[in-house]
Amino acid sequence: MINKLEEWWSLPKNQNILTNSVKELESRMEKDPLKISDTISIDHLDLPNTINTLRIFALRPDSKYPLERHLNSDQWIKTLVGSGHIEVHSDSNQVIFHQLNERQTGSDAWSYVAAKIWHRPANTAGDLWITAAFHTAAKVIDEFE
Repeated sequence: MINKLEEWWSLPKNQNILTNSVKELESRMEKDPLKISDTISIDHLDLPNTINTLRIFALRPDSKYPLERHLNSDQWIKTLVGSGHIEVHSDSNQVIFHQLNERQTGSDAWSYVAAKIWHRPANTAGDLWITAAFHTAAKVIDEFE
């Protein structure tokens, strides 16, 4: 799947969509300094097979998003701007940290989270962190702890 996502990512028309989404999120976050995070959902794209939704997500510096899981969707996450990590919580109460930043390439640039797995984006850096999350579900069902 990562190869298909990388191919999609590299197309100029998709780079324009990602760049415009980043600009929109940066503007929205600047206008509302109390907002910790924001999301743009894009579901009308020509996405790779089995991918049905793209969410562009922004998280402020020194912030953690609530623990969440997607009941009906696997997801692949890649950084557009900045850096952070995804805390992935296993059934045995272990926490695995997937570090992501905009300089990573290839499979190292991606974090995979299966459906129904608890996880949390966290930004411990000093700048806004913006990611792209590719979901298998057309209508993602989110659950928060």
